[in-house]
Amino acid sequence: MKKMLTVMVLASLSVAGAQRGFQVGQTGVEVGLTGGVAGGSSAEGFVHVPAVAGPLGLKVSGRLSKISDAVNDEAVTQGLFDFAQAGYTEAGQHVVLGVDGTYRLGQLSPGADTTLYAGGRYGAFNATVTDGDNKTSTYATNAFGVGGGLQVAYPVASNLSVIGDVGVDQFFGGSITYTDSSGRSETSRPGDAAYSTQDDILNQPGTVFKAKVGVKLKL
Repeated sequence: MKKMLTVMVLASLSVAGAQRGFQVGQTGVEVGLTGGVAGGSSAEGFVHVPAVAGPLGLKVSGRLSKISDAVNDEAVTQGLFDFAQAGYTEAGQHVVLGVDGTYRLGQLSPGADTTLYAGGRYGAFNATVTDGDNKTSTYATNAFGVGGGLQVAYPVASNLSVIGDVGVDQFFGGSITYTDSSGRSETSRPGDAAYSTQDDILNQPGTVFKAKVGVKLKL
């Protein structure tokens, strides 16, 4: 996650420098960190160039969500895993990369600077299931999507703001790779005979509602 955020920062600083003639402390680039709910407990980092063309800007982001209900406990697995047995545990995580266009609406209320955003998403979802004998099976999928939202910022210092962020992302089902405890792996794609079974087992993200708070710093 740290490496991903570093790459985003450097990329956005390069964009800002190309547009304005790079000067440290005068780029107008914003970096932020938020936490909250996005399909599960979530943390997100972003880099925002707010004035690419007037009120239009560009934002890149990376998000990690922990998913407690990663698999469908009632699924008919056709021998892949016995969810009815006692003692099994499950865990999941969803890593999302986003690129958004932004539009600054300005101060809709005193002190509240408001920005709309919308763009594309790429999500990597992974679910791990461990049975009572400590044997682990994993399910993994990658899917593209779209999303958007509204961010409101309240300044608390000359270059620091507290922010609230609400929105929704929509992901479209991708290929599912199942790996059993012995290391045997198989991948099913939408339209394959086995895909509906795998898709029923895995609670891969579809519509994800987001509500987060955090801070952003203007460089």
